[in-house]
Amino acid sequence: MTTNASKNYFYFNWLLLSAHIALKLLIYIGYIIESIIFRMVLWYDLYMYSPLQIHLSPYMACIPRVIQFRHKTITVFNANIVT
Repeated sequence: MTTNASKNYFYFNWLLLSAHIALKLLIYIGYIIESIIFRMVLWYDLYMYSPLQIHLSPYMACIPRVIQFRHKTITVFNANIVT
């Protein structure tokens, strides 16, 4: 009986070790993916968003924000539309 119990204990330890290694590997891969995505967002801000914001700001300032219609003001352009 003791050999059967020791076999089960060995298999359980093997299962725990495998799960531990797989979890560490997944966490490491997650860190790599997160750092890649973080750099992509930084590059997007640097090369796309900032130049667009700089060059389009004068045009955005010219757009009317509200329209008067029969004594009512209707908002047609606000910051939520841009974002």
